[in-house]
Amino acid sequence: MAMEVVPTALRVVLVDDDDDARRALRRLFGACGCTISEFMEGPAALMHLAQHEADLLVTDLEMPAMDGAELVAAVLAHGLTLPVVMVSGRSAAVCEQRLEALGVGDVHAILEKPVSLAEVRSLVAGLVARLAAVTPPHGVRVSADV
Repeated sequence: MAMEVVPTALRVVLVDDDDDARRALRRLFGACGCTISEFMEGPAALMHLAQHEADLLVTDLEMPAMDGAELVAAVLAHGLTLPVVMVSGRSAAVCEQRLEALGVGDVHAILEKPVSLAEVRSLVAGLVARLAAVTPPHGVRVSADV
């Protein structure tokens, strides 16, 4: 009996206060087969992450109430570990400075808006490969050929 690791759709938590930007990101990640839970603000996303498993957090940097860097810091403070992609109309350097100011280590990727389908495809393919390389996590199921 051969065992094969079959990736399932990545569960993405998407956070952006801008409706148009969130809609565009939802389409891009959806086109890559991801299952998306979307939120307009960090606190709602944090509550969702505390109660549901996810494979990836995609968050805008600049949002009211709780910005993306504060959200990442809160996620880490709650002991949650998942890859994070920061998306912003600002440069990657600005995102890195904001993350450093909060003592947040590296994020998986920083994407500058507008984000392209090619960038998202590459990102998703890399994450699926990474998930498949470890002992089957919640984002990957194992099937057996008989």
